[in-house]
Amino acid sequence: MQFLFFALFAVGIVAADQITKLLVLAEIPLFGHVDAVPGLFHLTYVQNTGAAFSSFEGMRWMFVVLFVILTVLIFVEYFKKPMPFTTFE
Repeated sequence: MQFLFFALFAVGIVAADQITKLLVLAEIPLFGHVDAVPGLFHLTYVQNTGAAFSSFEGMRWMFVVLFVILTVLIFVEYFKKPMPFTTFE
């Protein structure tokens, strides 16, 4: 049950992220900005094709490969531990 909770939580975060990205694409022109809270902060639409601060720009393939490898490792480690309903003799 705990796995289901975390999986749904992760799906919710990814969905919220994708929805906000679609809203930005639809409502804010490239390099344009919108005052979210006037006088306090604004949102500016810029594109980053790399990692943090555009490091590794243009190397999207590397991030895809790294993501797949780490995801497989996480699943392997998760399913190596005994499940609560299993018994060992």
